Amino acid sequence: MKSQYLQNPPVRFRPKTAVFYTVVAVVIAVVLVAATLYVYGVYGLVAKCWPWFFLAYGVWYLLGYPSFEVDRDELCIKNPFVSHRVGYPNLIDVSTKFNLTLVTARKKYQAFAVPSTGMRAGLHTREEEITNLPSITYGGHGSVRTSDLPTGFSGSAAMVARGYWQEIVEDEALSTFPGIEESTFDVKGGVIFALLALAAAVSVFL
Repeated sequence: MKSQYLQNPPVRFRPKTAVFYTVVAVVIAVVLVAATLYVYGVYGLVAKCWPWFFLAYGVWYLLGYPSFEVDRDELCIKNPFVSHRVGYPNLIDVSTKFNLTLVTARKKYQAFAVPSTGMRAGLHTREEEITNLPSITYGGHGSVRTSDLPTGFSGSAAMVARGYWQEIVEDEALSTFPGIEESTFDVKGGVIFALLALAAAVSVFL
């Protein structure tokens, strides 16, 4: 199905600040590892560097890894420790009140990668940019919440998800899409996080 909103899927949303913080954390960790090696030698690499490894991995896993993805058949949220897949037939609402949130009859799934946009987005929005948005975007009297403005990060992500969902509904094609709703724990990522945290804590006493 050709879509006005979903082009070149999957469309992935991840804040630019996440990349910045991850790079900064990795650079700091590398500097600290080098300093530890200089002071303690090889022993330092084995016994003293685990907090720096945990710093780099932890910042990436908590800030750089999370994402929100809009695909042809489903929406996917990747959060630290758990991922969620939701099919379009399962959707009831796409909210941006706090984080972008997929609402179903069973549960609400928040995307940590897409926090609500603040008032700043409203300062850069022109009137023509808030016309012809997906109908679910508008509140009473045609009002648009700040976090729903397409010039903001949460608003742009919500516009793609809502717009494509609305197109499916208007084409009466919703029943042809898979009714997916599942959550999967990130065992590998969680175990690495826990082991590095433990190693970092132990290394303090070495």
